[in-house]
Amino acid sequence: MSFRLTDEQIEKAVNWWAERVDQPTFDAGADSPEMELAEIMAGMLTKPIAEGCIEKFKNELRSTLKDKDFNPWNGLHTDYHPNLILFEAAQASGVNENNFPWKTNMSFKDDGSVQVSSGYGGEIYNI
Repeated sequence: MSFRLTDEQIEKAVNWWAERVDQPTFDAGADSPEMELAEIMAGMLTKPIAEGCIEKFKNELRSTLKDKDFNPWNGLHTDYHPNLILFEAAQASGVNENNFPWKTNMSFKDDGSVQVSSGYGGEIYNI
């Protein structure tokens, strides 16, 4: 049961991810000195985003989402790196792949909703 995203879902997704790559967070869910160090190091790997790149990223992602079929089980996500859709939009726009937050999932529902969980074990909420 696949479906196309509505314009509203696409805009919510595009704007949400654009904000996150501009100010990423890194939450692996472990409270250990080693993981705290890993999170600090991940922050050091991010790169400032050049002027115009966020808008280009949004346009690339918007274009891809308009042409893709989704189902309730697929979406946009990151583990420690972005999935292919996000990665390709970043590559095409000059956004560093290390600027994506960790452990983040976005799913699209056929009722028009967009759900997100951000960080390891993050609560699911609608945007």
